[in-house]
Amino acid sequence: MGKLGIIFDQQKETVKGIIKRYLVTIICVNIACVLDIVLRAADLYNKGNVVDITDYIFGFLMMFAVGSFFVESIFTEDGSNRKKLLLPYIIFGLISIALDILGNNRSWFSEMGEDMFRKTTVLYVIICTVLGFHKLIKNSGMSFEKYIVNLVVGVIKVGVVLFILNIGFVLLVTIFDILIVDIDAWELIGYVEEFLIGAVYLPYSLVCVTEKAETKSRFIRGLLLWVLMPMVNAAMIIIYMYVLKILVTGYMPKNEVFYICAYLFCCGVVIWTMAYPFAMDSYKDSKAGAIYRNVIKYAKYIYAPFILLECYSMGIRIHEYGVTLVRYFAVVFIICQVIYIAWEPLYGLVRKIGKKEKNNYAEGYEHLLYVGIAVYVLCVMLPFFSGERIEFLSQKKRFEAMMDGRSVEELNLSAADVKSLRSTYMVLGWNIYGEEYLEETYTQAERAALKKQLDVDYYRTQWVYYRMRTQAAISVDGYSYMQSFSEKGYMGYNDDEIYIGENAAIPMNISIKGLDNTEDIVCDVDVRELAALVISKDENSNSNDRALPYDILMDDGRKCVVTKIFFDYDSVDNVIKNLELEGYILW
Repeated sequence: MGKLGIIFDQQKETVKGIIKRYLVTIICVNIACVLDIVLRAADLYNKGNVVDITDYIFGFLMMFAVGSFFVESIFTEDGSNRKKLLLPYIIFGLISIALDILGNNRSWFSEMGEDMFRKTTVLYVIICTVLGFHKLIKNSGMSFEKYIVNLVVGVIKVGVVLFILNIGFVLLVTIFDILIVDIDAWELIGYVEEFLIGAVYLPYSLVCVTEKAETKSRFIRGLLLWVLMPMVNAAMIIIYMYVLKILVTGYMPKNEVFYICAYLFCCGVVIWTMAYPFAMDSYKDSKAGAIYRNVIKYAKYIYAPFILLECYSMGIRIHEYGVTLVRYFAVVFIICQVIYIAWEPLYGLVRKIGKKEKNNYAEGYEHLLYVGIAVYVLCVMLPFFSGERIEFLSQKKRFEAMMDGRSVEELNLSAADVKSLRSTYMVLGWNIYGEEYLEETYTQAERAALKKQLDVDYYRTQWVYYRMRTQAAISVDGYSYMQSFSEKGYMGYNDDEIYIGENAAIPMNISIKGLDNTEDIVCDVDVRELAALVISKDENSNSNDRALPYDILMDDGRKCVVTKIFFDYDSVDNVIKNLELEGYILW
């Protein structure tokens, strides 16, 4: 027990130190987890007022947890003298309140404004996280590559611990369920999982990012040097063989080349960065060891020629089909690869000009975190450079070229042209600028006709799902019989689309059995008002009980009580399809 007791005491002191340092962050996350568990266990999410209030509470807790992580990472290392953190806490508390209020009242924004608010919120999270991590890397006193080793190994260890705890709790709950009391085992396991995230996973994850002792694990060293790095080298050899095949046969690169190279880079950059410090310690004397160490050190430059393959592969797709968001960010990814590969010599040059010696293999790579922020601002937030804007301009040009000034009625397209135009139209329809362009250029009837001609099953869908679960009785005053029903009506876009704005009813044919249990009685129910009510309430709040149950009186005197409604809603063209109802018919 002596050695085990020492390890336990060390872990206890480490966790106590983390809790002391990140007290507010841990409290925020744990309050959110416990509150969510209580609300779900008590089935309070079906209460409209509770949902409205908790939306604000959860929003504030999550935003403030991000800000407090930044504050506690930047301004303290041991949690002491917390009074000096009061002003930063107040500042980020006010920011969190503002983001929370705006986030829960998105109806105040236009569609463009809501999109920009969402991006700004993400930027807030990124900046706080990046600045906090950069400070932690500096505080660790380790080189960047050794910090990454510590971080990855720590995360793996925490994952293993959490996995073991999960297995243990699942077994305990299952045994209790079978032998003692019949309970909803999976629901209870879900509560336990959420509790573990706040109480165990978060503190130990923070231990990983603040660890200052270098990892000396033989297993990790062997895994990196003798398994993962050889696999990366083998993959690069195969791609070089493919390049040789291109040079010999003149065969053009396949479309898959970009994704193969991109995945290899994403895995490889982590592996060769982590492998290098172990290689420095393991291969000091032998000539073969020195060669292998250099292979690891210069692996990024060995990979560099593959960027030309990526450029050619993606260039073909863009030339033939224009820019989409995926292709736009593929180009951004290529630029980031170039920056990464050029970073070390450029950083070394800057150090040389400043007459400072470069001490580590990957020194300065932590500053790439700020490049990530710049990329996000340029490529996501700034309207002119954003992926959505570039995608729109490219696809609009293709669309107008294929339409060639013709109206929808004048189109006479081949099968290949239909496929190409359909693809372009769907991209525009999903693009925030393209949606506005289509609405300004074509009437609703013209868009519907174009979709029908192109056989488009495109939806910019707002999912609406309402289900009432209640113990309350349904009033049957004035009625003698009641029959439950569950019906689905699949309304295809090209034939039975239903426009909410028209005067015609939305029919739902509900079949029930008569009193003799043989005759099918068909009830035609108009659910127009209910559908509009559900859409309105879904847009203005996250409550899921205010529209249901809903009574619909029919012409023959029957009453339909709807307890569940489900449908797909196209918020652009105000169309619904795939309508499903559950409830009761009273007569």
